Amino acid sequence: VIDFLKEPGIYTIDLVSIADENGCNGHIIGDPATVEITSSLPRASFRSHQDEYIVVGGSKCIYIQTNGGGDFTIEVLHEETGKIDNVFGSNIINYSVYEHGTYTIKSVKNSYCEGTPFSPSSVKVIPIAYPSMSLVADKTISRDYSKLNVYKVDGVCSGISRKIGVELKGSPPFYVR
Repeated sequence: VIDFLKEPGIYTIDLVSIADENGCNGHIIGDPATVEITSSLPRASFRSHQDEYIVVGGSKCIYIQTNGGGDFTIEVLHEETGKIDNVFGSNIINYSVYEHGTYTIKSVKNSYCEGTPFSPSSVKVIPIAYPSMSLVADKTISRDYSKLNVYKVDGVCSGISRKIGVELKGSPPFYVR
């Protein structure tokens, strides 16, 4: 066991001589071995330093930045559900999410070493509702639930304008035509 290869670099290990306990020299067979120690442990973080937004029912691509070389396996936890995704790749990884909540990098490793997540290791994904519009019901406006989006307005006379309340939901600004 060779235990002196702790610093990053390229090392050549060459067996120069071999002897048994009786002092007998043996014949050396084989070429030198080259060992490369990567410069850093694998690390991963989310590239975003701010909240991300996802349309309800849609998907969002969140980027994971890696350092340390090689192909990575990264465990990402969805805090609200407890679901863990194994994400694979190198350099900048496209990670698609389909639910809002907080995503946290729990572990990172490459082919050789276990590494550490670094900041930001969590990202919050905030839901954006699809915009919707509905009339505000009052004593003269009623909804016909047997039909989609049909309302009955009582007390409207021909040639006289009437104001009707409208409720808008989603993320403003809204553009209504």
